[in-house]
Amino acid sequence: MQFFSLYRFFASLHLWILPNKQRTVTVRAAPHLRTVKKSSRIKCMENAANKRMEEIIEYLPQDWREMAKRTGAFTRARNIKTEEDLLALNMLYITNDGSFQMASAMMKLARGISVNKNAVYERITASGEWLRCMAEEMCARQGATIRKPEFLGGRHVKLIDASDEVTKGKEKNTWRLHYVFDLFEFCCPSMKLTTNKEGERLTRHEVNEDDIIIADRIYCTMSGIEHIRASKGDYAIRYKSKAFNLYDKDGNALELLAHIRRASAKWHEESARGKRKRFKEIRQS
Repeated sequence: MQFFSLYRFFASLHLWILPNKQRTVTVRAAPHLRTVKKSSRIKCMENAANKRMEEIIEYLPQDWREMAKRTGAFTRARNIKTEEDLLALNMLYITNDGSFQMASAMMKLARGISVNKNAVYERITASGEWLRCMAEEMCARQGATIRKPEFLGGRHVKLIDASDEVTKGKEKNTWRLHYVFDLFEFCCPSMKLTTNKEGERLTRHEVNEDDIIIADRIYCTMSGIEHIRASKGDYAIRYKSKAFNLYDKDGNALELLAHIRRASAKWHEESARGKRKRFKEIRQS
C-alpha cells in the first residue's frame, strides 16, 4: 500500500497528459460504441498526450526506465509495451480519482492502448516501489532529502501525521489518512484510513525498539507516550502544556517553561565563562 502516498507527489508536477479542455470525457459502454473509427479529435488527443509525456520525462531520473525493470514494475510487454506507457497509466490513475475503470478508458483515448481494469489494477499495484525510487531520486536532486547521520546507526526516524481528504459526489464524506513516514528510508511503513471522527493518536501505529518517533503536539498524550515507552522506542514530540502535569523525581510539580528558562540561562552562563577562559589562555600564550 505504500505506493498510494507517492501519487500526490507525482500529481504535484502539475503536468496533465491531456489538454485542459479535454480533461472531462464521458465514457459510454453501449455495444455499438465499443468499436469506433479513430476520429481526428482522438488523434489530436494522442498527439497532445505524447507531447505532455515528453515534458514529464524531463523531470524524471535518467535511469527511470531501468528502475521500472529493476523494481519489477515492468516485467513483460503485452498491451503496455513500454515504460512510457506504464508511466502514462499511472498518471491517468492519479488524475482520475484512483479509478481503474477510468484509467482504462482514458488509456484508450489518450494513447490508443486497450487494457482492462483488472490489468490496470495489477500494473498500478506493481508500480509502488518504482514510483518511490523515482520520487526519492527527484527529491535528492532538488536537495529535499536528508543524509542519515552516522550516530543513528540502525535506528529509524519516523514522522507521524494525518491528512483529511473530502470525496467528491452528491454525498461528500471526509476521510482521514493516518500515516508514518520513515525519514531516511523514504517510505511509509504504516498507513490507515478512517473517517474524520477517528482522532490522531500514536497508539494507532506500531512502534519498534529502534524507532525514534517525531510528531506534532496533537499526539502529545500520556497514552501515546506510554505506548512508545512500552515498545522501548524514543520520541521527540511537540509539548502540549495542558495535556498532563509534570513532576520531578521528588514528586513536586514541575513548571516546564520556567525550568527550561533556568536551564537555558545556566547554559549560556557556562558557555560564556568557557569562552572567556579560552580567550584568556590564548592571550597568555
